[in-house]
Amino acid sequence: MTRLLAAVFALFLAIVAGAAAEPPLQPDEAFRLTVERSSDGELQLSWEIVEGYYLYEERFALFDAEGDVPFRASKPTVHDDPYFGETGIFYDRATLTVQEEVTGVLTA
Repeated sequence: MTRLLAAVFALFLAIVAGAAAEPPLQPDEAFRLTVERSSDGELQLSWEIVEGYYLYEERFALFDAEGDVPFRASKPTVHDDPYFGETGIFYDRATLTVQEEVTGVLTA
């Protein structure tokens, strides 16, 4: 699970610094990940996102031993980014739901 957490943060980290005098939070502090499996077998990965930080929807990708793992994402806020144009942003919380069985280790 630690490996998954590290990989997710390495790929998806998009930090907006808070106050100029304060250093940015570490990824595991800014984006708290919980993983749960529902009774019907769905795997839910949820990030609680600290105020002043966000994640880009288009940066999410999951892989297992057989390749890409399809998922559903919670609805993002549409943001007109000066560098990337209109894009989905997650503030406060992001949730990915995996319906299929994962083969081996899930990585991001």
